[in-house]
Amino acid sequence: MTERSWFDPSRKPSQSFPRLHSHLGVSGLASHAGYIWSTGRDGTLRRYQLNHTGPNFLSYLGADKLPMEWGARVLVGPHGVLVLGFLEHLCVLWDPIQSRLVLQVECGGGHRSWDYHMDLSFQLTLVFIKDKQVHLSHHDLEQLVRLPLKAGLHSKALNCARLVPGRCSLLVSGSEDSTVRVTAVDGGLDSAVMRGHISSVRAVAVCPLDAQRTLVVSGGGRAELRVWLLTTKTGEFKLLNPFMNLLSSLHSHASSRIAQVQITMSFGLAQVRITSSKLAQVWSTSSGLAQVWFTFSGLVQVRITSFGLDGSLKNYQELASHRLKTESPANKGGPHIDVDPETRYMDLCCIPRQGSRSFLLIAACSDAWLRLFVVDPTTCGIRYLQGSRFHGCCVLTVSVTSCEGRHLVATAASDGQVAIWDMTTLVSSDLYAGETDTNNQGSPELELILNMKPHKAGVNCLEWLSQSSGQPVLASGGDDNCLVLTALGQPPHVTEQWQDSRAHVGQITGVKALEHRQLLLSCGVDQRVCVWGLTPGKVGATLQSQYCSSVPDLHGLEVWMNGSLIRACVYGQGMEVVEIEMCDDADDTKEFITEL
Repeated sequence: MTERSWFDPSRKPSQSFPRLHSHLGVSGLASHAGYIWSTGRDGTLRRYQLNHTGPNFLSYLGADKLPMEWGARVLVGPHGVLVLGFLEHLCVLWDPIQSRLVLQVECGGGHRSWDYHMDLSFQLTLVFIKDKQVHLSHHDLEQLVRLPLKAGLHSKALNCARLVPGRCSLLVSGSEDSTVRVTAVDGGLDSAVMRGHISSVRAVAVCPLDAQRTLVVSGGGRAELRVWLLTTKTGEFKLLNPFMNLLSSLHSHASSRIAQVQITMSFGLAQVRITSSKLAQVWSTSSGLAQVWFTFSGLVQVRITSFGLDGSLKNYQELASHRLKTESPANKGGPHIDVDPETRYMDLCCIPRQGSRSFLLIAACSDAWLRLFVVDPTTCGIRYLQGSRFHGCCVLTVSVTSCEGRHLVATAASDGQVAIWDMTTLVSSDLYAGETDTNNQGSPELELILNMKPHKAGVNCLEWLSQSSGQPVLASGGDDNCLVLTALGQPPHVTEQWQDSRAHVGQITGVKALEHRQLLLSCGVDQRVCVWGLTPGKVGATLQSQYCSSVPDLHGLEVWMNGSLIRACVYGQGMEVVEIEMCDDADDTKEFITEL
């Protein structure tokens, strides 16, 4: 008799992920929608992407912390993956997409004998032994797992938000709930939730790599940085049946030749909403389309604005993470600096390095340090470069601009001071080539070119403007309720300054500019959103209109153009998007602000 084994010790695995779920190993594995999901006794759900063309068959995307000690199995439910596990004496079913428990069964714990079965109609049967008896529990997953009417946002206050360049409907936000979300603020798509931070997220920076890929850097409490790769897609596709029949029926019944059609895909189910003067209904079909808008003229086509895993904006990957430790500033063997483990990153901004795919990350820290990092998405690395403790108190915000070939960075602290730095040499691509140590003894020092104090208290926000004369203008808002515009000349010095302290009755927390419209928008904790018209030819602004937001404790705002309309997103204890319509009168220009 010949004994054979399927295992060949001479062959090595093409790829392996050791100890992903600790030494206890993987307890659940499932494949769904081109992704692999795994779970184990470490209480995490990990995601991998299948790559049929790359050198590695699997790409590790990231992990989500589960609200249970043991994730036993990964199930494919009617609208996505589900995790079956045990929380103390309960058998629970967790929906990672909606982040909620959908089922709890008193089973006595996972140490007892148990099993499950799920058929093609998503009928789940749990069997376990309890009190010396065999118990059966039947559940209909299609009734338990329902699609939400409207996708939720953060469960706690929003600390920061940034628009994705080139994709102005996408907003990356960080919150006190320790998550980073990518949301289509125009509606129609669910949020991508990036988990992994151990404390609140205070700052995010967005760096476009190409038309589809964006680098997102998030930072917050516990001196923690995380780097994510966000991928979105656009394209033109023809609508086939059954949509063509639907369009023909709508075209014959609609009173107008133009109707708005919105197709929202959520977890494999596309909902089609048609809006016209006489018709408003909802259809459902199993199509792979996302949010679309089109008109009935000529060949019917649809533009996909965004889509990703399970129909939501979840096509993202965690590239790297970094936590501050004892570090050496510049010279090898120099004095070490003890880092406070409770340090918080207050603000972040990125500058692309010339001739390189890496970025210079500038971080404002609560321990009075301005820290610089090099982020390289090709090597999935983030490396500390150097820092400065010039401010001597908490650095609240940082902003970058390019002026006459120079990269200028403004930093502001809680004492009202604003510092201007020249980081042109630090952005040069020929520096740090092939460098792997963390001491960076060859790096140039930070160059401080100007220090000023435009505010009497902390400065919460900065925004660079440019005048027709070419000199940069810095807009700032602070705890003294003042909005300040400061013009800088050459050599670096203050040439002109304008301020206003009457428009806001509370601290100013956000300021953004639309220079091609000669507008400046500000917001504060008084819930006011002010629209300013920049004075042509000189440093100054005129208050044109105000709007009282329904969101309390505003932390900032983002502004973008939507055709001829201006949209502003304010955030704090919630999020609100308002639309500003410019209307020219014979005497002046007025703004009409409406809430979306």
